[in-house]
Amino acid sequence: MSGNGALAFDVEYGRWLEDHNHRINELKGAVSNHAGDGELRIIVDGVVAHYEDFFRIKADAAKADVFHGLSGCWVGISSWCS
Repeated sequence: MSGNGALAFDVEYGRWLEDHNHRINELKGAVSNHAGDGELRIIVDGVVAHYEDFFRIKADAAKADVFHGLSGCWVGISSWCS
C-alpha cells in the first residue's frame, strides 16, 4: 500500500466486503440447494482463500498505520474516515 495506507485499506476492505457478501450468499445458496460435497468444498475453499486475502490486506495496512488496523472491522468504514 503506497500513499495513505489507511485510505488504501478502507478501499480494499470495502471491495473485500462486497466480495465476501457475494461468497457467503453463494455458500448459503449451495447449502439450501443441497449441493454435493465437491461443490461445497470448492465454495468453502474459496471463502477460506478470501479470508487469507483479508489477513494479507490487514497486515499490509498495519505496516502503514497500525492504529487504524486496531480500530477493528466492526467499525464501519464511514466511521474510520470521519
